[in-house]
Amino acid sequence: MKPTEEPPRPAFAPDRILERLLQAVLCPTPGARDAFEDWRASIPFDAIPHSHFHMMGELADVVDRVCPGYEHRTRLLGMKKYVWSNNIHILAATKPLVSAFAAAKLRFVVLKGGGEIAADPSAQNRRFIRDLDLLVAEEDIPRAADLLFRHGWRAVSGRIPGRIRAQAFDRKLHGTPDGKSRVEIDLHRSVLHFGRNARFDDAFFGRTTPGNLLGTPVETLHAVDRALVSASHALITDPDKNFVWILDAVRAFRHPTFDWDHFFKSVEDRRMGRHLGPVLSYLDRTFQIGLPAGFVERLMRDPLALLFDAEIAAIGKNREGRGFSGRVVIFLAELLRSRAFVRNVPFQTDFGVRMCRSDGSVALDRGQPPSLRYAFRTDRDCAKSLIVDVACDMSSRRRRDLDLWFGDRWVAKLRIRAFPWLRTNASRVWRAKIEFDAPLDLQQLRLTDSAAEHARGR
Repeated sequence: MKPTEEPPRPAFAPDRILERLLQAVLCPTPGARDAFEDWRASIPFDAIPHSHFHMMGELADVVDRVCPGYEHRTRLLGMKKYVWSNNIHILAATKPLVSAFAAAKLRFVVLKGGGEIAADPSAQNRRFIRDLDLLVAEEDIPRAADLLFRHGWRAVSGRIPGRIRAQAFDRKLHGTPDGKSRVEIDLHRSVLHFGRNARFDDAFFGRTTPGNLLGTPVETLHAVDRALVSASHALITDPDKNFVWILDAVRAFRHPTFDWDHFFKSVEDRRMGRHLGPVLSYLDRTFQIGLPAGFVERLMRDPLALLFDAEIAAIGKNREGRGFSGRVVIFLAELLRSRAFVRNVPFQTDFGVRMCRSDGSVALDRGQPPSLRYAFRTDRDCAKSLIVDVACDMSSRRRRDLDLWFGDRWVAKLRIRAFPWLRTNASRVWRAKIEFDAPLDLQQLRLTDSAAEHARGR
């Protein structure tokens, strides 16, 4: 009799050493101890890779069970404290905004790592987060964005969710353990890439679970929806090689309120059976999630299997690697799934303003840095029309983005696009005209370089 061959290792799985670390955290004690010993023998503690480092809070939480008397236990607990410190800085910085959302009675749900912590406050010591993800009901997106702007957050790309399913907002942050100077909130109209042009995510709001984020009552996803969202992350290209989705998915599948029939219906509605079948098989084989017999076979039956398999292959590559055919396949699969080419919304989503070259002479503040000098004035014919003039050298770059602020409130993204034949070593003057609802105090206006702010936030 031939020995049973191990199934081919899926492309979405972590390397075997990281997988053993995850098994040490997630598996029952006997298997967890064996997994920990394999991981311990494979990597010196002082050479822990970045992808493992963010799991150290999780490992510290189980170390006394999997390895009593571990020689690096004290250092591991110190890393757990680092995870807590990182999380508390991010959550404390975002709490005023979350509280404002709650006070304004916006319909929103805390997602991913923040949702795990809101559902289980003990996760604050182990579940490392990099930002806060919030799903907001589509109708409440404009009010949510306005609250973000009023609380000093800027739209990183100059856009808010709407036509695009999610957008990042950030603001200054001080005193974080890793020296980051900015904190980020990802605002979602839709959580999943698959079905992003439809309204599948509306169902999430009807079955949320109460949680608490640093004293603020919030809503988190139901276990079925947490499992769906987490498992779907296996299919998306991640340049950071972040495998926390496995932790979140396994815990969601094991949650007492999880229901396999409900999950099957959610996956089937989005035509994602071909996508998640292999993911579920891997998770059950590796972490024992209680997958019912025959479930994957039922899930993967689809008359358009060829189209969805091609979509899976394309979505697993970065944008450059997909090519024209890959982009077409993704478009067709999403069109079939969502029954829409794009998601159109009845509110403004782009707060960007294109700047044009100005040939007129402009009096600019000589006290400003030569790399960026600017001036504000109102239109002679309309006090509500702001004219912004900017002098900057575009000889070594093709594009530059500037953030316009009114006091601490972000207003707009000014975009300069220089064609190669217009570049010179001398500074050019660029002009934009912006309409406002009321006259502005020009003394409170200022510009910052978007790229410089982003670089400082890393």
